[in-house]
Amino acid sequence: MVEAQPGERQGEADPRPAPGTGPSPAEEARSEQRRRLLRRNRQTIALLGCVFLLSFLLPLLEGTHLRICPFYLITGIPCAGCGMGRSFCALSSGHLLEAFRCHLLGPAVYLALLVALLQRVSEVLLGRRLAWPRRLARLTNPLAILALAVLLGVWVVRLAGYWPLP
Repeated sequence: MVEAQPGERQGEADPRPAPGTGPSPAEEARSEQRRRLLRRNRQTIALLGCVFLLSFLLPLLEGTHLRICPFYLITGIPCAGCGMGRSFCALSSGHLLEAFRCHLLGPAVYLALLVALLQRVSEVLLGRRLAWPRRLARLTNPLAILALAVLLGVWVVRLAGYWPLP
């Protein structure tokens, strides 16, 4: 029978791992990679998480109509993104047509942000960066420029009165 060491009760296991039984170097590297990805992605995950959480919660405050756009408050003219928040809220409530009425690009931006959130969360959970196809990676800047041009084009159409403003 094994005698208990001083300060140890009989039959109680030693909480320290036996030498050589700790995590392998590969497991330690994967854990460090996961921590690095979490540090890199935590602000984006938190920001996008808040956007989606608010888009679900704000419709519960029926009867409130918040205008927080600084451009609108200063100039009285709706900005290119005015109506995007209401569009997100409509989408989160399942009202697709209302979302398009609030902002024509709202559903596309909502989907893009949702994909970005899922990508960042997946990277943290998997412990590795997700690689985009090379062709798509090369198109990132041209697509961003195109998206900005479309946003400005929709803004001009809305200001001209061809699409209702929120």
